[in-house]
Amino acid sequence: MYTVPETSAAPTSSPARLLESLSSLATRLFESEQEFSRAALDAIADQVGVRTPFLSSTQAGLFEIVDVVNRQGCNLQSGATLPLPDSY
Repeated sequence: MYTVPETSAAPTSSPARLLESLSSLATRLFESEQEFSRAALDAIADQVGVRTPFLSSTQAGLFEIVDVVNRQGCNLQSGATLPLPDSY
C-alpha cells in the first residue's frame, strides 16, 4: 500500500512559464528514453505541482511503474509491478 502525505504541492509557474518549459522539452535532444522521461516528469512536477509524477505501463495483465520522480510524495518505486486489478 502507498501512503500519501497530508500536505499538497502547488503549481509553481504561470501559463507562460509552462509553455516555455514544454517548448524546451520539445526542442531538446535526449541521450536516452530514461533521460527524456526524467525531464518530462520533472517538468510535470514543477508545472502541475504534483510530488510524485510517474510513467506506467499496462501489459499482459500487469501494471508496472516504469519511471518515477518522488519529491516527498507517494512511495512509488521504478520497476514495481502489480496485478492490473489491484492497481486502480
